[in-house]
Amino acid sequence: MGTLQPATARDLLKADAKEKNEYRGFSLVHLTAYSVYWLTQWGIPTTYENVTVLNGRLFPADFSVQGFPDISIPKNREFEGE
Repeated sequence: MGTLQPATARDLLKADAKEKNEYRGFSLVHLTAYSVYWLTQWGIPTTYENVTVLNGRLFPADFSVQGFPDISIPKNREFEGE
């Protein structure tokens, strides 16, 4: 993924968003798996908070709170099987 090499979880805030057309067609589960993969590669704990922040930074069109684009959480509960 580009040249981002975060040393700490705080560095995840520097991640650039992906273009929607690059990940269109992937489910929220797939996008989350992508984030978990990179957190693992970088040696950053795969906590709920870290995954949520990275998902929001990489995929803001699918992981954000309406009216609060700087806060990222899933828009739906697909990943929970609902």
